[in-house]
Formats: sequence, C-alpha cells, structure tokens
Amino acid sequence: MDHAYFCPGYGGKGFMRITKNGHTCTSLRDVPKDKWNGFHKNYDYQCLPWRHNSERGKNILILPPTGAVSWFMDEEPDEWLDGVLSTLKSYLPESDQWRIVVRRKPNEPQVDGDGNLLELKQYPNEAQDLPTALNDAQCVVAYNSMVALEATMKGIPVITSENSCCVRVSFNLDVYKNQCDPQEFNMEPINRKPLLYWLAYNQWKRSSIEDGTAWQHLQEMN
Repeated sequence: MDHAYFCPGYGGKGFMRITKNGHTCTSLRDVPKDKWNGFHKNYDYQCLPWRHNSERGKNILILPPTGAVSWFMDEEPDEWLDGVLSTLKSYLPESDQWRIVVRRKPNEPQVDGDGNLLELKQYPNEAQDLPTALNDAQCVVAYNSMVALEATMKGIPVITSENSCCVRVSFNLDVYKNQCDPQEFNMEPINRKPLLYWLAYNQWKRSSIEDGTAWQHLQEMN
C-alpha cells in the first residue's frame, strides 16, 4: 500500500494504491474507463497525444531507484543504474553521450541494512524542476519511479524495469543500438490508454478500504 497512481494522499485526503503480492501493479487487464474518466474530470488528469521524436527533447532521462527501494528489492545500490549507463554508452557514439541525464529523487531516502531511515539525501540536480526535465527528454528510463507514469501520460516513451507500473508500455533499451533517435519511439504503445484505465481501478479512498471494497476487488481482479 502506498501513494496512488492518481490523486495520491495519506490520511483519507487522497487515494492509496494497493498491490496484492507485489510492490506495484505490473499486470494489465481490460476494464471500463469510467474510473479513469473520473480522475480526468474531477482532478484534471490528461492523456495527451503521443509525441513524435521531433516534438520531444533530446535527453535520455534516467531515474534510478532510491536507496530505500534498492534495499527493499535486495539489490546493490546503483547496480541497476550502472547497468543502464554501461549499456547506453556502448550504444551511443561518444558525441551523443551528453544526452544521458541522471536525475535522483529529491530528498532521496537512505536506509540501513534493516530498512531503517538514515537520512533524506540531497542532490544538485534538484535545482532543475521535473516539468523542465520532462520537456527536455526524448525518453524516460526508470526503475520504478512514478515519473514514468507522468511521462507516459505526456506522450513520452518510457523504458522501465519489471518493477514499474509502466512495464506494459515500456520500450527496450536496445532501441538505442545503432540509433540515436529510435524510430520505434514514434509509435504509441497500444496499451497506453488501457494501462491508465487499469491503474485507476487499482486505487481507493480510505472509505473503500475500510468497507472491504478494495479487498474484494483484489481477490477478484488480481
């Protein structure tokens, strides 16, 4: 249970996501779009038109897992990031590697070996606001950051790990092999809108958690 995909908030002021036997929802099922329409109408969530390469920036925006998420997933810190950087640098000519931009989560939680919070680490790139970073991005490469979902709604391609809620619309890092501007990015993933409909079905307000509605849904749909 954690912040929701849309209109998140603790204490009954927003929605919470709940995932059965997982960190986040990585499945996909066909559901009506009524709940998504509610978030669109009541909270102004938009699924913007898919962008062509010429309509996006040039940066390859990389969002690594936080120290806390690495601990939870039992991975070494920066193991995923190092792998992504190594692969991209093997694909891109040196003259294009300036496009690789790593953006850490602001106030990134660091934990000890037992998962206890040690500090909220600061990074210099926090000076660049997220909307600007997305506007400059050709694609977003993310481990599990919810920024991948924001990018998806903005019509920006994402490349994610299997631990992201956007894995069902993810491209593969191999698209950059011998391509600086992958043509595959020009084609909208067929599951983009169905993913939004499905994620909207996997979050609830506190009242729906308390009265058992969420529990019933998790048994029937997951």
